[in-house]
Order: sequence, then C-alpha cells, then structure tokens
Amino acid sequence: MTERETQGAREASNGDEIGHHHHDETGAIPEPERDPRGVWGELERQVKPYFDVRGHTHRDSRETLPLFRFMTWADPTFVPGYVVGAQVILSADETRLDEALAFLREGLRYSPNSITLNTEYARHLIVKRVAYAEAESYLKRAIQTGNSSKPADWEREGFQDAYRWMVLQWRKRGNRQQELYWAREGLKRFPDDGICLRALRANQQPVGQEDRQPHEPHD
Repeated sequence: MTERETQGAREASNGDEIGHHHHDETGAIPEPERDPRGVWGELERQVKPYFDVRGHTHRDSRETLPLFRFMTWADPTFVPGYVVGAQVILSADETRLDEALAFLREGLRYSPNSITLNTEYARHLIVKRVAYAEAESYLKRAIQTGNSSKPADWEREGFQDAYRWMVLQWRKRGNRQQELYWAREGLKRFPDDGICLRALRANQQPVGQEDRQPHEPHD
C-alpha cells in the first residue's frame, strides 16, 4: 500500500476479515469504506483471488527455473538472472553444481567484467569445489574491475564480498601473509568489514602495516 493509502487505515486491512501479520507481510485488502475501486474492490473481496496469509506455505523454488532461463535468453546481460538462477539450481539439488557453474559461465561470457558474477562464481568454487587457485583469478578480476571503475550500487555488495572471499580462501590455504594483505586491502575500501577486521585481530596486525604485497606461495 502507498503512503496515501495507509493514512487513516488500520494496522492491517481486514476487508476480508483477515488482520494477521506474518513476519513483514500484511494483508492489504481494503475495507469497503476505504476502497476507491468501488465494484471492483467488492468483486475482489467476494471472489478472493488470493490466499490467507495465516499458515501459508511457499511453492517449490524449482518451478521458477524456466523463468530464469527465459529471462537470461531475453537479456543475456541481466546479471541478477544468472546469479539467482544458479542459486535456485543448487537449492533444488546440491549435486547440480556443474549445471549451476555452467549457467554462471554463460553469464560471464556476456558480462565478463561483472563484479557480482565473478565473485559468485569464485564463491561456488571455494565452497563447493575447494578450487582455491581457480577462484582466486575470478576474485582478482572482480577486485580489479571494482577499483578501476565506480561500481553500480547493486554491485557494491559483490565488490565487498570479493575481498571477503579472497581473505577467507587464503585463510583456508594456510597463508597468513596473503590473508593479512587482502584484509588490509579490503579495509581500504570497506573500513568496517567484519571479516577483514577479524583477520587482522586474529593475527594481531595493525591496519596499514606492511602494505607491500607478499610473494605468491609456491604450490
């Protein structure tokens, strides 16, 4: 409901005698005396083309997969379609990692410098594949892109996550020197980031110390 519609309205509209809150969801069927739609509003209250929010359930997320396929066919540069679509693929079946990664790679073909896509692809490599070296190259691309241009607002979270995953993957690889370097780099752009701050505190290294990047480790 718009701000104008809620002026003078009750906490939850109860034209259908439903006045129940579920988390941040509230029924919004206006009472007859506050419904400007007239006969069409009465038709909605009588036909009830909606469900009672009380005790509602969500449908299987797999039903949305064809929609993500169509939306990315329609606009191959629509990054959120690839990111969320890959998540839905994995939420339906954790064994479908190859399919999710292939979907993200398709997105990267059309948007190779997308901060969010590079970070998300690296995240799956780290968490699902333990492919740290491969993930590092995608994280570096995301970070380089973010530092060489002004990221769009919707890409800023992916930019910050790139630093976080860079810190975490070096921690998992047992290289404290690289972990500290990337934690300090992350704090230059995101001074309040919790993961970067914890990395420094755990190693008792002050921010700003040893800004020179250490040598790459030998595998």
